[in-house]
Amino acid sequence: MAPEFKREGIKKFSTFSGFCGGHDKAIFQPIEDVAFTATAKQLDIYAYRAAAKELHANLESKQLCETKLGDKLGKDDFPPHLQTTLPAILRGELHVPEFMLNVMLEGEANHRLRMRHKQCEHNIAELRLICENLIGAIDQGHPLDFEHIYHSFEGTYPIACSTSFIPYFDHNGLRIISEQDEQRLAQSYAKNCPEMKNVLLNIFPENGKTHVIFTFSIGNFGFKDAIGNLLKLEDHVIRIGLSNMVLNYSENTAFGPKYIDENFSEDQITAIKDAFSSTIFDRRAFRTTNINLFVDAPPPTATIRAND
Repeated sequence: MAPEFKREGIKKFSTFSGFCGGHDKAIFQPIEDVAFTATAKQLDIYAYRAAAKELHANLESKQLCETKLGDKLGKDDFPPHLQTTLPAILRGELHVPEFMLNVMLEGEANHRLRMRHKQCEHNIAELRLICENLIGAIDQGHPLDFEHIYHSFEGTYPIACSTSFIPYFDHNGLRIISEQDEQRLAQSYAKNCPEMKNVLLNIFPENGKTHVIFTFSIGNFGFKDAIGNLLKLEDHVIRIGLSNMVLNYSENTAFGPKYIDENFSEDQITAIKDAFSSTIFDRRAFRTTNINLFVDAPPPTATIRAND
C-alpha cells in the first residue's frame, strides 16, 4: 500500500463506464461543450458527476467484497473475543499455535471486508439519493437539497479532483463531526438528503483560472461554517487548507505530468504521499501539512556569459 505518483492517461482518470454514450453526452454537454461560468446548472452537473463516479466506484467495491468473501459474507469468523485477543498475540504477549494464528488473521481480513461491504451499502444508498436529487434539479428544475460554495484561483494549475467524502475534520484537523455522530454514521445511513454529511468536491483548471466547487446538503451547517471560515483567510492560507483537504479526503486527484517533480522537493513529495496514505488506512484520520499544492512554477533561469 505504499503510495506513488503514476503516469496515467487523462481519459482513464477523468471518465468512467457508468453511462452509455448517449446519456453521457446529454447529461454533461453543458460542462463539456460550454465555457465554465459557474452557472447554477453547471455547478449541479459537476456535483452530479462526482456523485455518480463515487456511486459507480462503491458498486464495484461492493461486488469485489462479495467475490472475495464468498460464503463468508454472512458468517462471523472473527467474533469479539478474537478481536480483543489478536493484538496481544501479534505483540508477542500471548502464544497460540501457528495454524490458529493463521485462522485468526484470515478472520480479521474477512471482518475488514465485511465492514467495507457494509460501508459500501451505506454509501450506495446515500449516493443514489444524492444523484436522484441532483438529476431532478438538472432535468426537471426540482428544488435542490444541496448548496454549492464556489471559489477560484487566478492561474490554471494542473490539478484535477472529483470526489465525495465525509469531512470529519476541517482544514486544520479540528473536528467538524463529533465522535458520537461518527459512531452513528458508521451504524446507519441518512434517509434523506438534508441529513447527509457527504461533501462533493470538484477542482479543475479552465480559461485562466482554477475552479473549486464544494457541494453539500443544506443541513450540513458544520461543514458550511468550516469552509466559510477557511475562505475568509489570506490566499496562501486558503491554498494550504484546501491542499490539506485534497490530500486527506480525495482518492481521485490528478496532477500535470511534470508538475510534482518540477515544483516540490523530495521531502515535500514524501510528505504528500504520507498525508495521502494515512487516510487510506484510516478514513477518519487527518494529517495536516504546510504544503501548498497550488504553487506557481518558478521563472525560467538565464545564464549571462561574458564576451570573450
